[in-house]
Amino acid sequence: MTASGNYVNGTATDLIAVHNAQYPAEQLASGAGWTPELRTRVDDPRALPALVTRKAGAGKVR
Repeated sequence: MTASGNYVNGTATDLIAVHNAQYPAEQLASGAGWTPELRTRVDDPRALPALVTRKAGAGKVR
């Protein structure tokens, strides 16, 4: 699994480490071994309110 740039309640969080600490018998390894081709960029989650305001709604789809 690959996880990067994740935030929980505004704090940068390593979701794999959180999972592994909570479930020691079900450890996840980091590094999926592949790179996404269709979605190469992920927006910062803190930008979501502005992105939705600017890009969502009737007449805004391009």
